[in-house]
Amino acid sequence: MKNPDFIPFLKSLKSSDWERMVTTKWDVKDVVAHLIGWEKEDANSIERVWRSKEIPWFYATDNFDAFNTRSISFYKGYTPRQLIAEWEHWRAEVQKCVAQSGEENLRA
Repeated sequence: MKNPDFIPFLKSLKSSDWERMVTTKWDVKDVVAHLIGWEKEDANSIERVWRSKEIPWFYATDNFDAFNTRSISFYKGYTPRQLIAEWEHWRAEVQKCVAQSGEENLRA
């Protein structure tokens, strides 16, 4: 859930670095957008899953292509600075949800 080195690393990148391809389909910006999508999904799922006791949808599949594509598309117009701020926001939301529910309770 917490990687203290990655966001500071992203903050150190030049604008051109965000356009570098890291896979045959995704550049750095796409990778970050997909990671934000998952952070946002976690924040939105924790309380719902905790209350319903149902497993989250992403535990019931191994195909995440559509979800990742939607996340990348949603954040396409964001600047690197906006992406970093968005990620920090959703990371804080996840941490808040975990604190409210209790990490031990969620793991159980």
